[in-house]
Amino acid sequence: MFPFLSQNFPLIAIAVTIVNAVILWFKASPMIEENEELKEGYFKSCIVYATIGIIPWIIMLVGILSGSVSGVSGYFAIREGNIFVSAFLGSIALMNLALPVWVFLKGGAKFLVKHPGAFGMKFRTERGIKLVASLSIPFMILWFFGLWHLNGVPS
Repeated sequence: MFPFLSQNFPLIAIAVTIVNAVILWFKASPMIEENEELKEGYFKSCIVYATIGIIPWIIMLVGILSGSVSGVSGYFAIREGNIFVSAFLGSIALMNLALPVWVFLKGGAKFLVKHPGAFGMKFRTERGIKLVASLSIPFMILWFFGLWHLNGVPS
């Protein structure tokens, strides 16, 4: 059971990410019915959610299928310098760095207030969105720090 999950986890994660994007679209339907002008924004947010959300899982899948990483547990051993592990973590880091840039500098906070529920977040104020976005980098650093000290899954 566990070897199956370890080898196929990226496929499951890709499927779940796409299903979540579809669910977000259906949850947006009532808001779109109230205001047809929001349709394009909700559609773009679902496409971006699915596209960006599957990038780390595709990297993980390629690493496992190529034999460069033994399975999901191999992605916890970040000190080994595996290129796929580094690319996986790098893609997550880029997403976490892009979030505050988008929210603070590219109008993301305004977009999320105008489109409640987009990306699965329902905020009423830009302030709440900016608070969450500003926490993404410190939490990412803590997560990477924990992975660095864990250096793999104990056997």
